[in-house]
Amino acid sequence: MNLGETDNITPTALSKAYFDTIDAPLKTMAMIPAAGHNPMYERPEECTAALRAVRETL
Repeated sequence: MNLGETDNITPTALSKAYFDTIDAPLKTMAMIPAAGHNPMYERPEECTAALRAVRETL
């Protein structure tokens, strides 16, 4: 899960609370700095790096 640090539509605290309820053997959450609700468009390089980091753990 990639979260925008300044997301005012889905606040990070709410996303974190939801993330904590997910029961999965492998889950990750990346906070993308200086991004809002659409971090994949606002900060594509950082989102790609976060996804690559997850891929490396598989």
